[in-house]
Amino acid sequence: MSVNNITGRIVWFAFTFSYEDLKPGAIAQLKKHLLDAAGSMLYAIKALTVEKMFRQPGFLQTSGSVDIPVLGNTSVDQAAQLCTLLVRYAAFMDNYLGKHATCYPRDNI
Repeated sequence: MSVNNITGRIVWFAFTFSYEDLKPGAIAQLKKHLLDAAGSMLYAIKALTVEKMFRQPGFLQTSGSVDIPVLGNTSVDQAAQLCTLLVRYAAFMDNYLGKHATCYPRDNI
């Protein structure tokens, strides 16, 4: 399959590759990025800004297709917003200059 646009290539990758297809170096980097993201999420969960977002009326739907641990079920778009907030909160306005990286590790998650 030949896909010329970036969105199409990302979709193709997501549907055709599996964990077993990844090279050992990519797996090692993935583990580092996941650990970095998880640490940021744990740190951010008690931040005042994040707590304010949780208190917004109707923030979490009582039914949805995504289960957020500790918080409950919500819609896909709200889950994405929450995860983005938690992952990026600690590094908001932060710069990352990695020798062999293209962006901040959490951005890759």
